[in-house]
Amino acid sequence: MRPTTILAAIIAVVVGLLAVVLVRWAKPEWFGLQPSQAQAQQEQTRPPILVAARNIYAGKCITEEDVRVRQERPNERELYAKQRLLPAYVPAAVGRVAIKPIPADQPITEDALEPLETYKEQLAERVTPGMRAVNLQLPITESGGGLIRVGDYVDVLIKTTAEASHDCLSLAELCRLGLPATTEGIIVRDARVIVRRNVLWPNCRPYSMCVTNFIIETNPYRAAFLEYAKDRGLITLIPISDVERKLELENRRQAFLEDKGVFPTRLVGMTAQEILQYEAELAKLPADDPKRYLTYHLGSSEEYRWENFRVRDVLRGQRMITDQDLARIMDLRLRQPPAPPPPTTVQRVVGVKPGEPHVFPTAVTAPASYKLPRYEVLTEAGDLTWSGEAIRLQYRCPDAVCDPQTGRAVVRSGAG
Repeated sequence: MRPTTILAAIIAVVVGLLAVVLVRWAKPEWFGLQPSQAQAQQEQTRPPILVAARNIYAGKCITEEDVRVRQERPNERELYAKQRLLPAYVPAAVGRVAIKPIPADQPITEDALEPLETYKEQLAERVTPGMRAVNLQLPITESGGGLIRVGDYVDVLIKTTAEASHDCLSLAELCRLGLPATTEGIIVRDARVIVRRNVLWPNCRPYSMCVTNFIIETNPYRAAFLEYAKDRGLITLIPISDVERKLELENRRQAFLEDKGVFPTRLVGMTAQEILQYEAELAKLPADDPKRYLTYHLGSSEEYRWENFRVRDVLRGQRMITDQDLARIMDLRLRQPPAPPPPTTVQRVVGVKPGEPHVFPTAVTAPASYKLPRYEVLTEAGDLTWSGEAIRLQYRCPDAVCDPQTGRAVVRSGAG
């Protein structure tokens, strides 16, 4: 064998041994070996980090199943250097609410969660100055499937069957009132949800399939009205579009927040002329002026035309809520009685000659008078008073009960 051949063989063996050593050091698991202690120490020096265990959507309350702790990856710390990461501790994220989507395996930052300062410790701190809070317990079928959240705005509807009390109205009067009748109307507009499920902080527990509790805020008169009416009919919450909330409703709330309760206090001592003058001055302000919304009066609603007067009287303790308020909402007005039919004329014939016609008078006569439901009028003295005679009404409201087998609300007839 020539020397060059022997040298080439030696070089090949040395290169092969070096390749085996390098591969064994880089991929020890290929040889059934554990990583080197140096590599293991390098893995252990990477700090742990809290990440999403699965996709977390905006608005979701984070639970223990939504997050996990893993080792930080290379260059991951630099990517989130300008953001505040949550501690690598699962309870640090439990109960927090995401304000934007967090993909699975992505680190959880404070910017992606609602601030802890968002949740007030006291209910009174959540109520806007000049407003009052009302608690409602509603079936999920009457509250947007239970998906209405804190901060949403809703309209409050009532569905009820109205009928007159015994020996109160005659049959003709009942017909003119359209009673008995099942009607539905909005009793509160633009109410804001401030508490859900009777808990001031996020509640991640599965909600009941039957009922959900909501606390909403509205003006003092509507709060008293809703508290009176909620046992006389089926209450339903209708969510309002987020576009409407941003355009006008939040401007109204911001105006009351900046006022800090001065307007309701001043309203108590205002006369009718001062209230009307104040409303006229607000109408002249530009639409982007926050002071324009510092009123309970809604110019676009006939129902809210006298709202400042009603709130003033409630704050004074001079107004009581009665069934007549519900009659106004349900638009129970006396209809015009039908005109009596014309008299019947018969042509008489004597022999072959026409005789004098005979007129049969109608047997239907219009009643002389009717009892009028009460309605509100503004007197010359500036007081909002009831006019007309009060009619005693009864309201039969459907009673919603929960079917434990299906978890759905079942409506049955009841009396309220």
